[in-house]
Amino acid sequence: MRFPLPTSTPRVALQVAKLILIAVVVTAGSANAVTSGSWRFAGFMLHPRYGHTATLLKDGTVLIVGGVDTWPTPVGEAELFDPHSGAFLPAGRMFAPRWGHASVLLKDGRVLIVGGYSKPRDSSIDLALEATAEIFDPATRTFARAAQLPSDQTRWVASLIALPDGGALLLGGRCSGQFERFDPTASSFTPDAYTPFQQFVPPVVTASGRLILAGGGSCTGRGEFSTTMISSSDDYGENLSTIGQLNDSRMFHTATSFGGEQLLVAGGFARDFNPQMQAGTLASAEVVDAATGMSRRVGSLNQARSGHSAAPLKNGEVLLTGGESAVNGSNQVLSSTEIYDPVRETFHFVGSLNVARISAPLVVTADGRIFILGGSTDVGAVSSAEEFIPYPTRRRASKP
Repeated sequence: MRFPLPTSTPRVALQVAKLILIAVVVTAGSANAVTSGSWRFAGFMLHPRYGHTATLLKDGTVLIVGGVDTWPTPVGEAELFDPHSGAFLPAGRMFAPRWGHASVLLKDGRVLIVGGYSKPRDSSIDLALEATAEIFDPATRTFARAAQLPSDQTRWVASLIALPDGGALLLGGRCSGQFERFDPTASSFTPDAYTPFQQFVPPVVTASGRLILAGGGSCTGRGEFSTTMISSSDDYGENLSTIGQLNDSRMFHTATSFGGEQLLVAGGFARDFNPQMQAGTLASAEVVDAATGMSRRVGSLNQARSGHSAAPLKNGEVLLTGGESAVNGSNQVLSSTEIYDPVRETFHFVGSLNVARISAPLVVTADGRIFILGGSTDVGAVSSAEEFIPYPTRRRASKP
């Protein structure tokens, strides 16, 4: 069984992927080909885990930290994945084993890890939330403590983005709209902007350096609810402003940068402020123009999904895989994979994952290879890694 979540929180909340979720900008591809492909096994992690993070390091290896193996105890041991050899190697142990945390590669090559849950929960959800941070040094394969978050503010399912000055920006997380800036020299956090309505949102930094938050959710006395808000900042959060609205409110969706200043916003979980409305997984998708805040609907996903993973392909298309579908009261972890074609503005199925999974980070290497690592099935954590093998096929027709 996967871990239980509070009744006020969708089960897909552990899509951290955060991974997920830092934008990778690619150029538009050929107008004559569309991508198909399949998945192949790429090795097995030392520890099965879900709700973990996977961070690409400067040397091309991937740091895997945290997550849950056997509910509810988090995994303390870290490991390094070498995409070229397929090997997984031990990489030390965190001070605070945690899951549902955020991590990011800093400019100096170290990895910042913040928040999450650090111990099994009891009847009070906040008792186990973490306000701590630590830093992994690849040169020594060791962890060091960083400063506490201001006012011991805890974070779960938050996001981190690297800043040009070498620091990082922490944003979002369950019931927290506060932004925090991390200074690696002082190893400290400073409060920054605040957005109460976008606490569960994948941040995207476009090719021009503009920070975009599209959709997300907020906490209220009646639980978490999704939003349509689109916010933008040209200075990484200091002057965040609302620039538009999505057509559908959504949280636990993906937002992927492609074609420079465009974002594909797909899937997710909808929960309205109307208590009579039933929450459900979305198949809808839309493209946001980061410069204007305008959003337009495009073709729907072939499979409604939330808590899934997404990544750009070299040719400008977008890969989406896994996650969970919760429609009409039925929950199913997905293995299906589909690709968004920005020319026709439609989605098409490609080869499915060998193992269905949710809460699994995707990693895109410097040479464009895509790996998915671990995750959870309907019966528990998995240790397998898979690589997507793309191959182009002839485009059938252009969009009218």
